[in-house]
Amino acid sequence: MEAATLFTMCSAFGLSAACLCGVIAKRTESEEVNLEAYAVAFSRLAKIIRGAIINHPK
Repeated sequence: MEAATLFTMCSAFGLSAACLCGVIAKRTESEEVNLEAYAVAFSRLAKIIRGAIINHPK
């Protein structure tokens, strides 16, 4: 839902938008977030974001 709002607002203002989501918990087994999985997801998302910013057409 939040991503849809981001895309709608950016479109209204003629801007580009992106959304990245990472799954870091297996809620069927536990409500706890695995900190190792969180660190891996954060690192991977950071690499994707960096690449997108560097390669974004100006």
